[in-house]
Amino acid sequence: MKPEDVIEQVIDIATEAGQTIREIYLKGNFKRETKSDNTPVTSADLAAHDLICRKLAELTPDIPILSEEAADIPLSVRETWKRYWLVDPLDGTGEFIAGSGDFSVIIALVEHNRPIMGVVYVPMTKVCYYAIAGLGAYKRDGKNEIRITSKQLTGDEPENLRLAVSRRQDPQSVLKLLNKPNRCELVVMGG
Repeated sequence: MKPEDVIEQVIDIATEAGQTIREIYLKGNFKRETKSDNTPVTSADLAAHDLICRKLAELTPDIPILSEEAADIPLSVRETWKRYWLVDPLDGTGEFIAGSGDFSVIIALVEHNRPIMGVVYVPMTKVCYYAIAGLGAYKRDGKNEIRITSKQLTGDEPENLRLAVSRRQDPQSVLKLLNKPNRCELVVMGG
């Protein structure tokens, strides 16, 4: 199976999981628990996890799934996997709980420990980002789709660079990592 053969189905799975999360978020009626690693998990995380794992298993029954919400698979087993799905059913649980709306669904196909396909769906904006190794990265917003391109920086750009930083990160510590911090505009988002 080539990633391009299943990308549309994986986008559909991420979108459906995102719609489930969005409905729970808008109702504001969700359960919150604390996992053994002291991080939060909600009923939205678990609902999305169940949906994604069920649908991926139907789509590719021979490919194992490693999800943040079921990461108790021993390393000795995972090391034998040549290819697997890597899933974060609700990336940004803290932002979900805080009510910021900055969270997403992430599904990646990993082969020989390298991602070869990835889908990120943002439920609150209904925007999907996806990429396949060697075939490019794209942003899909409704019926509009654009290819995402990168630009090699020379350091002589006339405009300031925009850099996304987490709400939970100290912006000054990020700026200290840059060669020319005065030429950078920080955009605070997500967790």
